[in-house]
Amino acid sequence: MKTLQLFRSSLSRLAAVLFFGIVAFPADTWAETFTVGSLNYETNADGDNTVTVTGHVGDTNPTGTLTIPGSVDYGGITYTVTQIGEGAFSSYIGLTGDLTIPNSVKTIGDHAFSSCSGFTGNLTIGSSVKTIGDEAFRGCIGFTGSLTIGTSVETIGNNAFDSCIGLTGSLTIPNSVKTIGSNASVSAQATITVIDDSIDVSTTPVDQSTADARDM
Repeated sequence: MKTLQLFRSSLSRLAAVLFFGIVAFPADTWAETFTVGSLNYETNADGDNTVTVTGHVGDTNPTGTLTIPGSVDYGGITYTVTQIGEGAFSSYIGLTGDLTIPNSVKTIGDHAFSSCSGFTGNLTIGSSVKTIGDEAFRGCIGFTGSLTIGTSVETIGNNAFDSCIGLTGSLTIPNSVKTIGSNASVSAQATITVIDDSIDVSTTPVDQSTADARDM
């Protein structure tokens, strides 16, 4: 009898462990990582077949142009690329040419492209991007063309474009932007216009050109 009671007690404890384990870690929060082409991806926990691009295959410094797709196929499923992960391409100095963030992307993580000094030409940020993380493009000194920011951006992080000294042309901060971090803007070579005076700029102004634009 005592053995039977111990057995039943053990079963109860096991059932409890399994139950709480399933509740605490539902299946859709388990991220899957995979590689398509030359890029690594990780599934997001939103259950909508979306992924974050987490970097380039291998530990060697990639060279040439970087193409980030709007979607990828893996295991019979088409995943939409909605995020560029934190530090995904940081310090990849061999990447060159223009850089275009596809319209599917909503978030560019902190340091995503920081110190990618080899990029040249234009930087285009897609129309769906809402968040540009801290230091996302800091130190990308090789860009020599224009900077285009989509009209969905709500947050530009601290030092997001700091030291992007080669970007020229006009940068218009769309009225969708709610927060601009300190030292977020590009060099003084760009003409900066803030459309909406309700933008919440951090206690440290973005830079003098932005401060002037807000006073116009």
